[in-house]
Order: sequence, then C-alpha cells, then structure tokens
Amino acid sequence: MEKTSAGKKVLEVPFDKSLLVNTCLPEFHYSDSYEIVIYTAKQFSTDYALNQFLNLFPKVIFTRPVPDKFNLKDKVSIWEIVERNEKEIVLKSRFKILSFCNSFFMQNHVNGINIKVSTIVFYKSITGRAYFSLVLPFHKLLVKRYLKNLASLLQ
Repeated sequence: MEKTSAGKKVLEVPFDKSLLVNTCLPEFHYSDSYEIVIYTAKQFSTDYALNQFLNLFPKVIFTRPVPDKFNLKDKVSIWEIVERNEKEIVLKSRFKILSFCNSFFMQNHVNGINIKVSTIVFYKSITGRAYFSLVLPFHKLLVKRYLKNLASLLQ
C-alpha cells in the first residue's frame, strides 16, 4: 500500500475470506472492504478504535453511549456483537428485508495501524436488494469518510 503524506488514503481492497465476519452469515450477496494505514507511533486496542469510529456516526442513531469495551452479545444501536478476537470485532444487524454484518479489523504494526472495515449483506427479498442498491453509494462514501476521520483522531 502506498504511503501518502497525511497517511489518510482509504483504499477499496479485495474482500478477505479469512476474516471472522465470514462466519456471520451462511451466505451473502454483496461484500466490500475498505482499508487505511495510519502512520503513528501510538498503539491502540481494537475496542478503543471501534469506539472512536462509531462515535463519528450521528448521535441520533445511538440510544445510549457507545461502550468502551465490546463483548459478545452486546447491543450497540442496530448491531449486536456476534464475533470477536483481539484484532477483529464483528457486528450484525437483522432487518425484515436484509441482514448485514460489519467487521472492524485492526492490526498494530511497526509503521502504525492498519484498519479494515468490511461489510457483507444478505438480501431476504427483492425489496432488500432494491433498498441496498439505493443506499450503497452512501455506504461507500460514509465508510471512506469515517475511516479518514478516524485516522485524524488516532494520529
């Protein structure tokens, strides 16, 4: 991955089938992954970075504060924490027309932090497919924007 002077280049990368998020849904119709390398000497936990990422979202979607630590089965707004390890936290949301899972993967390394946000979506109906096709451009835009904003916070 090329280094930019600000260290804030978000790249769409191939979906990594080795991530925990693959256990979230038995099958899916759509997947994407976005990645950023944050060049910093600081080290952060995945919980801390995900907390900062979610706090970038509009406050109106959260009925209570975003937790500092994410445990299995915790509810965070529309998501439930369904899988996790030291490097990855998987959030799942189920609706009548579709289900989706988001993976927040973070790895500290010698040059800084690598963060990858991945999404998988299963359409339960034609309505789910139509709905997601309408929100997809906004999904892509917002994931990129929030990753760039997260990089600013963590540098």
